[in-house]
Amino acid sequence: MWQLTRNQAGSSAARAARPEARHTHSQPAVPVSVAALLQMQKQVGNRAVTRLVRQFKSAAGAAVQRKFADPVLNMSADNASEWKTYLDVKFATGNHQFTAQNDLVVMNNSLTMHYLKLEELGHKDATLQLLQKLVDSSKDAEGDRAKVGHQHELVKSGGERLRFQHHLMTEVDELLALMSNGTKVSTMLSGSSTPLEDRMRLFDIVNDKEKMTLKIKALDYAAARTDVTDARLLANHYSFYIANNPEGKLADSIVEQNYASRAGALQDTQSKQTVPGLDPEDKGETEKKLKAAASTLTFESEAAALSHAEKHPFTNPDIGTYLKWARLTIEKGYADKIERNQLNNGYSVHFTFDSHVTIVRVDQAGEAFISTYIPKEDTHLPPMDEAAESIAEHMKHRLNNVPAVAPVGRNGRTPSSPAKTIEALYAKEAVVNDNVLAATPWELKAAKTMTKNKAEFEIVNKNTAITNKYLVTCEIASANHTQVTPNTSISITFDAAQIFNKEDFVSRFCIELEAGCRQLKLLAPSDFSPALFEHMADMADRVRGLQNQKEGAYKNWNETEKKRDQAQQKEKFLIDLDQAVSTNAANWKVLLGEAKQLFGSELQLSNDKPVNLPALVSKYQKEAGTYGKKLSNLSKQHTEKGTEFDDAVYDLRTVLQKLTVDPTNVEKYVAEMKTYVDTKVTGLLPQEASKLLRLRDELESASLLYKYTTDPKGFPKIQQKHSSVTDTDITADLIQHLISVKAPDPKSFVNSGVSGGHLESALMEFEQRNPTYHFELYKEKQINSDLKLKAYEQYRWIDTSKNAPDPSDLTDLANTLKWEKCQVKKTVADNLVGYLQQGEDAFHRWKKAGHFDPNGASSQRIGREMYENAPNGTIAAVSEDKLEFGGFIQNDPRKSRWVLTTLVPHIDTILN
Repeated sequence: MWQLTRNQAGSSAARAARPEARHTHSQPAVPVSVAALLQMQKQVGNRAVTRLVRQFKSAAGAAVQRKFADPVLNMSADNASEWKTYLDVKFATGNHQFTAQNDLVVMNNSLTMHYLKLEELGHKDATLQLLQKLVDSSKDAEGDRAKVGHQHELVKSGGERLRFQHHLMTEVDELLALMSNGTKVSTMLSGSSTPLEDRMRLFDIVNDKEKMTLKIKALDYAAARTDVTDARLLANHYSFYIANNPEGKLADSIVEQNYASRAGALQDTQSKQTVPGLDPEDKGETEKKLKAAASTLTFESEAAALSHAEKHPFTNPDIGTYLKWARLTIEKGYADKIERNQLNNGYSVHFTFDSHVTIVRVDQAGEAFISTYIPKEDTHLPPMDEAAESIAEHMKHRLNNVPAVAPVGRNGRTPSSPAKTIEALYAKEAVVNDNVLAATPWELKAAKTMTKNKAEFEIVNKNTAITNKYLVTCEIASANHTQVTPNTSISITFDAAQIFNKEDFVSRFCIELEAGCRQLKLLAPSDFSPALFEHMADMADRVRGLQNQKEGAYKNWNETEKKRDQAQQKEKFLIDLDQAVSTNAANWKVLLGEAKQLFGSELQLSNDKPVNLPALVSKYQKEAGTYGKKLSNLSKQHTEKGTEFDDAVYDLRTVLQKLTVDPTNVEKYVAEMKTYVDTKVTGLLPQEASKLLRLRDELESASLLYKYTTDPKGFPKIQQKHSSVTDTDITADLIQHLISVKAPDPKSFVNSGVSGGHLESALMEFEQRNPTYHFELYKEKQINSDLKLKAYEQYRWIDTSKNAPDPSDLTDLANTLKWEKCQVKKTVADNLVGYLQQGEDAFHRWKKAGHFDPNGASSQRIGREMYENAPNGTIAAVSEDKLEFGGFIQNDPRKSRWVLTTLVPHIDTILN
């Protein structure tokens, strides 16, 4: 059994205060002081004080306790002793041993956990299978550490990251034995007030993937430093060494010089901060207080800041920028989750903001510090709802005559520096006319005057060139601005620092010119730009191609890294086996058994002992080196393809902004676009046709989402009803589902019918194009003045020997038998904006009623099941106008929020 030191366990007073403090929220004063409680604790013990504090909380209207409860056994636990009692009953069979030591629970002498961590894991898994895995794996580890059982899942990153006794004791000691400075580290651990926590930090080094020789070299370097006085500083200097000397070929003095240089650039003193009022069980309040303190939070030490900046750098590492973004992610982001520590009452708060991640750690003394910051890696093609949001922002800029170009480099990169002159950047007028004024009576004439920084043009009417003229000026300066003088002129100014290249300049010039022409009414609000649409289709196709190339480059790099790691792991295993055999260690036969399975005939034996271990070590050492050399070039290829992809996405977004129109004319614009594409695809090769059709559908969804977010009867109405909502949870993908109808597999039609098509006009259009399908109105219901819902019976013609007859008369028996009827009805709406507004309203009301678990599964059902008369086991999602919806929500980590993926009116709303 593990023996805990007096310092590690903490004083009795501190132990008493922790269980109560974790439930304390801001509330009216109660007739007792903290000092009095501590004094009472000395007299009557923890449990009595706990009961007394809960009585005071109840009197003060405190929140409901979140203590762990097992409804099957009708037992609960809220301290280590109660957890021991519960575990003894829960796992009475199996010869398990549970002990309580202060706030810690020890399972089978092999796994020690703070009871608050047990509480977290118990709440995390309602089926309690996770507790079963804890107990089973601790039993396995007690008898034989080689029996991993469930340990792998519990130990790995992405799992629970738990550490067993053999990890913290045996494996850490084995690592220290290989070091030249291992004695110093052992002395450091023996004198620590938190030896198990320190050993946990060292096991992360045992568990990392670095080559053993490099690992020992880095550890000895870190241990030799005079400023390394604890395990956390040791680990930080170890990480800095690995990042700066990944091949281990540089002298230690070079690494030291690099460290001194980085430290000189770090302006803020790094230390833990006291943030009053933190309560890990009140996630909202903890998030609020940490966000308020973001500007003062730092890493716990200089070494911590520098090592994490090296492990997770920007493209151009800068410790000041790194710390700034770490704080910004806390200030602008939200607390994604809170995780308890395994061995004490500390915890970690994970903040995310636009795919950036900052983890704030709060130690057992209640002091907070930044644990790490991981910058965003922009490696995805943004979904169309992101593009639509970008459109909305851009159109707002246009309508208010403010700069239309963002004041920072795209994707966070510093803009390149081409020649920033009009002569070098401007293209021919024909390019601009094709992009902006095609199929109109207007054209841009050649520049009247042109200097390095300024050019003057004229827009003229081709039919009345003498009388109808508009002056256009374009200037490169230090700011972005577009000014339209009614009936007279357009003035466009660009910030030179924001121009990337010639193509970028021409694209921006076209965007602003079109915006100006619309305000001068030279272009109708819904004028469609065919040339740019086709250009955008090509660009979208290029983006998808580059995405495939980037993913291919990543796959090559990732697979090569795995092969290198596998070779290194085999090398390490063989070294460990050789050492175990040569020293006749107690576990050498166990390791030999694993080696026989792992290496097969490669392993040569004599008298049941391996005889060719040095040769095998050399083989896998060389193999790891070969793969390691390939990694550098493959990583470069991946980076280059990622950069190309990012640039293509940016360019595509820019053109998409230009193609979008005034929200009041979206339907007309979409109709013109669809007519153009339907005509254009006639006679095209299937691949070219599908490219245009796919882009048409994506742009239609983005435009309709834009209309919903700007229509006063749409999302603005949601914001009036729900003041805390700032962003719509509707996505372009959801709209695409609502307006698109897909024919199912013939075998599944009877049970499910067609997919999508919950907008009536879309369903009727599908029926017109597909005569083998028929939809018969069954019932309709007026919800409000803006929305009517309908239920349709669904039919499919199954006689392939002849065309489907007119389905208007379903009373003809011969025909009726050949019209297959679906068992479920199709629910549709006559108004998309009204439909979405009611659905989002129902969703927010359902969330506020407490039926949404932000820490639950990444995909969750909204409301009850969708079939007729479904039981109300899960509370229904109902709007203010009594319209019930069902569907699903999904967590979108790219946007750090939950979004609606399915939203369907419940059939009972229409039928009842």
